[in-house]
Amino acid sequence: MYALAVELLGVEEVMKIVGMTYHMGKPTELNSFNEKGIPKNANINTGGIALCSYIRNVALKNKTKAQVFDYVLNFLKDLAGGKYVSFSNLSYMAEKESMSKNKSIIYHLKKKKCLAENANLDDLEFYFTTCSFEVDAHSFSTMGATIANYGINPVTKKQVLKVETCKYTMAMMQYCTPTPTWIRDVGLPAARGASGAFLLILPRQFAICLFSPRIDNYYSSYRAKSFCQALAYHYNLNIFHVKSRLEKETEERKSIKVLKPCQWHCVLYAIASSGTAVDLASMGFTPLDDAKFFKQEVVIEYLEKWISLKTGIPASNNE
Repeated sequence: MYALAVELLGVEEVMKIVGMTYHMGKPTELNSFNEKGIPKNANINTGGIALCSYIRNVALKNKTKAQVFDYVLNFLKDLAGGKYVSFSNLSYMAEKESMSKNKSIIYHLKKKKCLAENANLDDLEFYFTTCSFEVDAHSFSTMGATIANYGINPVTKKQVLKVETCKYTMAMMQYCTPTPTWIRDVGLPAARGASGAFLLILPRQFAICLFSPRIDNYYSSYRAKSFCQALAYHYNLNIFHVKSRLEKETEERKSIKVLKPCQWHCVLYAIASSGTAVDLASMGFTPLDDAKFFKQEVVIEYLEKWISLKTGIPASNNE
């Protein structure tokens, strides 16, 4: 909801509603305010409820409940490029079971003047609704890729978000990290959910969605954290970690050993879906040369067919 709030209300207004400070504790804790008296960030319950209050009562004040629901759903679908986005009644009912605790939060927020002027308990219903939208790994990663691509959806090529919205959304994800040691261990923008869903973003490059339900006290997936840490280390993605020349040479030698036995279906998918030119050479070797070197028959067949279609030369002559 942070990206939607920035898109509708603007950065300056959102910064008056929620901060951008790490919260050392569970997202559901009541005592989670910064020195200005506002919720520390948008990832905790107090921040999420405050944002929902302003979205519903200020940005979308002229819309009915049904229209607000449709607006948010269509916004998420645009982010996902038309991929799977739905609403889970089961999740909604589970959220409503925490009504008593969240009621105390909304009254506390109202007392601290952190909600819109005409806020009421309907804002809590809207908050539960936003927590109950359902996506799969494909649609969630596409949402992340849209943010990583500064608002341009990689599937539809449509400008879904403003550049400024994406910059501040990724900054919020970076500051309000999943764990206290995240910046040291990974150093990339990330978001997590109590379901075990996890989103990792490398700006201008990619977004990865992971799902593993076993979570820690910070509602972060154990396996997702381990994967992200290994990925950041292996490919030197952490801006705070610079590998020495010896480490880089060692990793390059290891990568050859890893590449040889790997399953090449993912390579075929990447080539087919991204439009990569498979005739480009790297250090004098084309992808076809590499496939032959590693004796990957499936890849060889695919590349020979591709070259045959492009050049008109029968595959048997593409040596």
